Amino acid sequence: MSNEAKILVICAAASGYRRAGMAFERGENHIEATAVTDTQLAQLSADPRLTVNRPDAQASAPTTPPKSLVSGELGEPLTFELAVAQLSQDNPDHFTSGGKPQVNALETLMQQPVSAKQRDEWWQAYQADGAQE
Repeated sequence: MSNEAKILVICAAASGYRRAGMAFERGENHIEATAVTDTQLAQLSADPRLTVNRPDAQASAPTTPPKSLVSGELGEPLTFELAVAQLSQDNPDHFTSGGKPQVNALETLMQQPVSAKQRDEWWQAYQADGAQE
């Protein structure tokens, strides 16, 4: 009934996969475009397990970021240190307001699930190593 644009998200992960506060089934998932924020859309687009197709991609204000934060194609998984080096401190999709790397950005670059606890432990060690240099 609704003539609102829908975003097609194709999930390659198992059903129940969660990203950006949403749960996805394996395969095609249709979402009302008005139900997704720009931040959520960036998180979905950056996830290598999801393919995002927007019917209004050219009309939308922000452009969809590439699948990888690394220039070019999604290459080899990066270590935490190399992943952090690829992130921009000024980009809210890369760093939290508290100054820590975003888990979603790390997962994309490291090509593995990363919990907030892991991120916090690695970040603390990373900062301690940087202070010693």
